[in-house]
Amino acid sequence: MAYIKISVYLALHNNSFFDDFCTNINKVSKNNNIVIADILLIILAFLGILIATIVDLKTREIPNWINFSMVAVALAIRLMHSVLTAEWFYILYGLLGFASMFLLGNLMYYTKQWGGGDSKLLFALGAIFATKPYFIKNYPIPFLAVLFLAIIITGFFYSFFYSIVLAIINRKEFWKEIKHRMNLHRKLRFLLTTLAVLIAISSLFVIYYLKPLILSISAIIVFSTYWILFTKAVESSCLTKKVSISKITEGEWIVDENILNKFKISKLGITNQQIKALKQAKIKEVLIKQGIPFAPAFLIALIILVSL
Repeated sequence: MAYIKISVYLALHNNSFFDDFCTNINKVSKNNNIVIADILLIILAFLGILIATIVDLKTREIPNWINFSMVAVALAIRLMHSVLTAEWFYILYGLLGFASMFLLGNLMYYTKQWGGGDSKLLFALGAIFATKPYFIKNYPIPFLAVLFLAIIITGFFYSFFYSIVLAIINRKEFWKEIKHRMNLHRKLRFLLTTLAVLIAISSLFVIYYLKPLILSISAIIVFSTYWILFTKAVESSCLTKKVSISKITEGEWIVDENILNKFKISKLGITNQQIKALKQAKIKEVLIKQGIPFAPAFLIALIILVSL
């Protein structure tokens, strides 16, 4: 008993020991807080993307309220953690992540790779995954960059299989369109196929370790040629249709050149003001191009990364 009292007395009067003890307690507290914050952020990501996926599959668009709610909640979680722990990097990284994905998302939108809803969903993921969740393995590059690359790669395969399904469902219209495009571009197909064959033959005369690269270039030329023809045929036969003006929403892609020119509609999407102008002009239907609902690719990519 005396030994315990002496130990306690020494511990309490040993400033170094007491300071170290308090420091360790603070570290554990901060670690627990960051664990909780990371868990809340990952729950937010899955819940938000799941809702976006369901809505996107049903309506072919992701409402702004989903994306901006995710941004607001993510930044609120980060700010709360920073206030409680004085770890201000947590909120600062969130703002930087949002800003970087804002720029990248707009790049994808204005190059017509993604729709507006998909781009804004990327904004939200920038705020959520600006820092790597503690339970996800380390990567040599920032996790946000890994997530973006995963979305791009997953999106390619998802779009490929989705397009095949669309072509099968609309096989009559698709077959007619693909034959038309094959005939229309037969000279270009011949030139590119010939080029690919010549490049493949050239691999016989190069150093062995260059052969895989040259053969890959040859295969990419052939694949890209027919992939572009395939996707354009799917767009024309499966994703382009006439829609009542009452069902048009902001951001829809109008493909009727006469209407585009007459009402000065951007190919990036129609505005609410332009929709009103069409209604005032008593236009009943317009030809639009629908995009492939892309939110499922975000969900698949995130599931893969979390599972690894």
